Amino acid sequence: MNKSYTALMLLKELKLELQKIISPNNYCNKVLSYRKLSEILNNTPNLAYRINKNSKRNPNFQLSLEDLEVIKSNLFCKCLKKCDNAIKLIEKYQNLNSLRSTNERIYKFHPNIKLDYFLHIDNKEKAYWLGFLYADGYITQLRNNLRLGLEINKDDEIILDQFCVAVGINPKNKR
Repeated sequence: MNKSYTALMLLKELKLELQKIISPNNYCNKVLSYRKLSEILNNTPNLAYRINKNSKRNPNFQLSLEDLEVIKSNLFCKCLKKCDNAIKLIEKYQNLNSLRSTNERIYKFHPNIKLDYFLHIDNKEKAYWLGFLYADGYITQLRNNLRLGLEINKDDEIILDQFCVAVGINPKNKR
């Protein structure tokens, strides 16, 4: 990945560009807030804050292709022809970074994951692990992300490691 144009840099440049084309009545003190910027970019109040926070935690943080398409679409709808420079900034970001789909981000932490592992339950091992998940597993939602969790005894951690190996999850990334 080319680190010369990060998500945080894109955010800051988009903010400056949009301040030029959006009426000052839409923001306070001649500064476009992250909340207003987020509403312009993807109709939610926290996109800019999320980019800022995640970029500071992880310098390699990237927006997904889906995020960028939503941003482009909203810019076209809200700014019409005045947003050409903002669209060029997004395209620059796409060209300088090898971006993935949101669904592909899991491969960063689990490059060997078998997403279709339970598609066909055709052997005893898969049946065992499916029963294990059914008995001790749960699913939670945090924002737009679904998480799979398992509630097990600390003594059974070796079983969890075996499950990770079976489905291709990196055991180092379990919590």
